[in-house]
Amino acid sequence: MKSQIRKNMLGRRNNLPLEYIQKSGAAFYENLLKSGCLPSVNPMQKKLRQTEALGKILYPKPPLVMLYHSFRKEASTMTIKDRLLEKGFDLCLPVTFSGAGSQPDMQAYPITRKTRFAPDAFGVPTPLFQDVLPVDPSQISLIIVPGVAFDPQGNRLGFGKGFYDRFLPRAPQALKVALAYDFQLIHRLPREPWDIKMDY
Repeated sequence: MKSQIRKNMLGRRNNLPLEYIQKSGAAFYENLLKSGCLPSVNPMQKKLRQTEALGKILYPKPPLVMLYHSFRKEASTMTIKDRLLEKGFDLCLPVTFSGAGSQPDMQAYPITRKTRFAPDAFGVPTPLFQDVLPVDPSQISLIIVPGVAFDPQGNRLGFGKGFYDRFLPRAPQALKVALAYDFQLIHRLPREPWDIKMDY
């Protein structure tokens, strides 16, 4: 049943016109603001977060938000990424690892306006993280989660690789927010014991 839902949803998504996808990106950002899910941030924190030479004063870090780099015709995160960076949020993006003989894994790496991207094994734009350590999942305040379909109970259908189902339990404090087009919300999804529910 999951495979059929996935096939139908991806077929509908692939038929979306580019203009609609671009306009939806701004709407997703506005909906995120209205939802009240975003943690508050002081715009001055980016400038203040430093160690004073004499007083050794450490200023609090801005909230850390994890989002994905939209790929093909996924719900676009480009506007969200740009606006959150402008507002002073710290951002991180997922990087997947699928080495031979090991269970596929996903970690989150910090990004800035200067971050460069390259396609991973799936063709997804991924941050180049040379000499950069992954973030501690326990420090993430909000995770914007992609998916093929969702239901009103918070259930999510992904691509079947299990990356987010394994990553999200490592960030139990983070608010999990689904990002999707209207047609991706269906009445009820089949659920497995290991599936992680969304908060919004």
